[in-house]
Amino acid sequence: MPVPSFTAAVPDNGYRWWYLDAISVDEQHAITVIAFIGSVFSPYYARARKKQNTPANEHCAINVALYGSPWRWCMTERGANSLNTNKNQLSVGKSQFLLDGNTLRVKIDEISTPTLTKVQGEITIELPSYDLDAVPLDNEDHKKAQHFWQPIAPRAKINVAFSKPALQWQGEAYVDSNYGAVPLESSFKHWVWSRTHGKDNSTTVLYDVTDIHGVHSQRNLHYSAQGKRTHCAANEQHKLPPTRYWRIGRKTRTAQGTQINKLQTLEDTPFYSRSRFVEHNSGEISHTVHESLDLQRFDKAWVRTLLPFRMPRSQRTVLID
Repeated sequence: MPVPSFTAAVPDNGYRWWYLDAISVDEQHAITVIAFIGSVFSPYYARARKKQNTPANEHCAINVALYGSPWRWCMTERGANSLNTNKNQLSVGKSQFLLDGNTLRVKIDEISTPTLTKVQGEITIELPSYDLDAVPLDNEDHKKAQHFWQPIAPRAKINVAFSKPALQWQGEAYVDSNYGAVPLESSFKHWVWSRTHGKDNSTTVLYDVTDIHGVHSQRNLHYSAQGKRTHCAANEQHKLPPTRYWRIGRKTRTAQGTQINKLQTLEDTPFYSRSRFVEHNSGEISHTVHESLDLQRFDKAWVRTLLPFRMPRSQRTVLID
């Protein structure tokens, strides 16, 4: 089974998330969904950790972002009494990730902010049958590393069907999982991540991280359509314009001779940006999803004061029957 276990223990102050993103065939829509145990960007979790060791399962959330028209954004944090996991299912409140053989079904039942409207729908992704190894992000030695990234489906077909709002499309998805034993901001200053879907059904994943001591490291990983991993050349630097409102710096790397256009900002927050763009190289067109994360900004008190407006916390117990 290619999906990291929903029942794996998450240490106090640590985290695990399951992430998917996708772009529709007509390029008019995009989606991101993340299930968190130990919500890494939660102001409530950050405040609790500063006082004492804090169970990760007391800070869980399902983040849903629908891009295009209609646009929706959801991320209600919940406690351990609204979390339920077993071998094939993870539920936070009324939303869930469900494994059915090699099919991942994501059922969404959330409330958007700031519109306070219902967001309900189902996502289906056909996962590959092969397993892919986890990659350490903070140390090349697996035994010394505290943060890992694990691809699940570098590229897969997706069906998106929402009743609220009315929305249906098909496209290409990417699925992964990250986990760590300590908070992100205790290990990193910055990171830049991207995934690029190539014409040959391959996927390139780039991680550029800067640790708390200012040491930079890069990971250039290429996954074939069959899941074979190789290292790839991505040495040409591109400085992208900062985000419009919060001026988050953006950069990326590509193979030599690549041109970038159709840059679209999906998320522009005080400490994080998510974007998408198109790469052109020798007549080949590739689609990229990109993120820049500034953990020094995230650790600022003024930033965490703003976050509850987008990330409310519910104290109610909500479980799927």
